[in-house]
Amino acid sequence: MPRTTIYCVQTFEHKGSKLVQAGLRQVKKKEEAERIGAYSAGKFVGVLVYSVDADPEFNDWGDPVMIASYGQVPDEAV
Repeated sequence: MPRTTIYCVQTFEHKGSKLVQAGLRQVKKKEEAERIGAYSAGKFVGVLVYSVDADPEFNDWGDPVMIASYGQVPDEAV
């Protein structure tokens, strides 16, 4: 499988006093990720929307490229 760009929407919630990942959704289009991220911002404490170039078949993942951030997200994620 050739390298492809995967768009991700990662959500966060509070668990006690900690900020933890609530979910991760992968989609094929940037516009879809942006739409889902904006919608999710009203339902979660924090949301990250980013892209990554990858070849999932070989577990080869590039560095994430931030598209949008909403609310509270881990410092290391931004």
